[in-house]
Amino acid sequence: MTIIHIVTSFLPGGAEMLVCDLVNRQAEAHRVHLLILHGKGDESLLQQLDTRICVHRLHRPPRSLSPRYMVRLHRLMRQLRPDVLHYHLHRNRLLFHYPARHIITVHGMPGPRSVLTHLALKLADRVVGISTAVCHSLKKQYRLQHTAMIHNGIHTELLSPARHIHYPLKLVNVARLDLADKAQDILIRAIHLLRLREHPLHCQLDLLGDGAGRPILEKLVQRLGLQQEVHFCGQLPRQEIYRRLSGYDIMVHPSRSEGFGLAVAEGMAAGLPVLVSDCPALAEVIRQGELGALFTTDSPESCADAIEYMARHPKETRLKAADAREYAADHYSVRAMADAYERLYLSV
Repeated sequence: MTIIHIVTSFLPGGAEMLVCDLVNRQAEAHRVHLLILHGKGDESLLQQLDTRICVHRLHRPPRSLSPRYMVRLHRLMRQLRPDVLHYHLHRNRLLFHYPARHIITVHGMPGPRSVLTHLALKLADRVVGISTAVCHSLKKQYRLQHTAMIHNGIHTELLSPARHIHYPLKLVNVARLDLADKAQDILIRAIHLLRLREHPLHCQLDLLGDGAGRPILEKLVQRLGLQQEVHFCGQLPRQEIYRRLSGYDIMVHPSRSEGFGLAVAEGMAAGLPVLVSDCPALAEVIRQGELGALFTTDSPESCADAIEYMARHPKETRLKAADAREYAADHYSVRAMADAYERLYLSV
């Protein structure tokens, strides 16, 4: 099979890392191409691609309607003759007229309803949501009947088992620093509340990631006097994150909105106890609390209570983490993801 994956850009991010892992796996058995519409792509990310993958850069300026890019695309399609066009941008409508199987993966909860987005989703042969929550939202918002759910995959074999719970608790959050979606402010406030309780629980938090919300979070840490407890570690390579995960006691993911929660799956694969907000996609990843703990979205008090419960009940917490590690290996691996996409391609 000849498969072309189409992305808007190829810069470090969760969706881009997923595409990288997927195309590398597919290149073992198929002819795989990556088409980048805007920009050159991040060099460090491009270097992670299998050498058998052909990268094509359209260099189209954002929102450009110039016909020369369409001419270039037509020329590329005639040359490659793809069997599958796999879009990772649901607003793209450039190639739906081409005689191939058209697959769209929606990597997050859909935004405000758009007529153009609706048209693109309707024209696709299959629309993939990365969680049941995303699929449900797509069906409700766009009345789609041709959706499929395929969870994101991670390299479960690269993650070492985490250690047992120790004191003071070492917490970790792996995410873009973004208050609107990732809600690290809720976690920071929870740590402050734990310190003020009648029986204080002392925690150390490492934030692995960077983003526009960092200055606001740094000011919050200073205002609450948590400079010794909260550490901003910046953006780290995935290999370094994997290496560090085994040194923590609990992963906390307090997102207000999420399409899947890849970092949570990585924490599970490392045998790390995970605590997540009860937004639908995250609750789905940990099977509604069977494989981790839940707290009420947007509630520092609920988050603090859950952290304290996990700390006071280490045996129960470790047993859930062990079950979660096994589940992640079976359901959230790159192999399982790639196999599911191949079955989808063949079924269309």
